Amino acid sequence: MALYQRILGDHPDHAPTLHMMGVLALQEGKHNEAAGRIRRAIEIEPHGEFYSNLGLALAAQNKVDEAVAAYRESIRLNPKSPEAHNNMGILLIRRNQFDGAHCGQFDGAHCGKMDAAIESLQTACRLKPDHVDGMDSPW
Repeated sequence: MALYQRILGDHPDHAPTLHMMGVLALQEGKHNEAAGRIRRAIEIEPHGEFYSNLGLALAAQNKVDEAVAAYRESIRLNPKSPEAHNNMGILLIRRNQFDGAHCGQFDGAHCGKMDAAIESLQTACRLKPDHVDGMDSPW
């Protein structure tokens, strides 16, 4: 952390450093701080990985619609990111669980959301077949 702070002291708009400080805040459970730092990095240098990590920070705050938007932008910028596809799929599945959707009780809207979730997870598997990190996601 001290190294990142020193870099920002010399280069306050260094997007990769702001992003990494956001990732560290996310790992420490400081989700609001993480989102703020990552958003600042995105303002300077929009990057797919930055948006994917913003999605993690927003999902951890239960800001599901904003997290989905961040993942979509991440995928738009980097369609070959298995992490973004994986995180999007898991979030969509969990969102359906929170919406009260249960096996055998899906209406048309839930089926569409579930299809999008499955498509995201299948894309992640195609891009990186051994990618299983996200399956134990905190949200």
